[in-house]
Amino acid sequence: MQSSEREVLAMTVERDVEDCYKAEYMRRFEGEEFDGVISSITQFGLYVELPNTVEGLVRAQALSENALTLTEGVALRDILSGREWRLGGVMRVRVAGVDVSQGNVDFVPAQEQ
Repeated sequence: MQSSEREVLAMTVERDVEDCYKAEYMRRFEGEEFDGVISSITQFGLYVELPNTVEGLVRAQALSENALTLTEGVALRDILSGREWRLGGVMRVRVAGVDVSQGNVDFVPAQEQ
């Protein structure tokens, strides 16, 4: 039992360290744009994964000034404008901020040309 608990703890720490390394790597790309895939959707925003496996959060406030509705964890929709973001969809994002100590990367939607 103790061995299993230690193994789970070790795996958790390994993931946290990996996130910090990914954030450190992305710090040099702040302000740059990338195409990524929407990998997870929550009420507070969506996560976009880049081809290099770095995952970052696009906060709901960055997507729309209007209230967004979450549909069964697979879509986030702005009812007023009709815009919708779906799990697995491609999204162009800009690296807005990086917190290396927490292993977090923040994205914002890239400006549409």
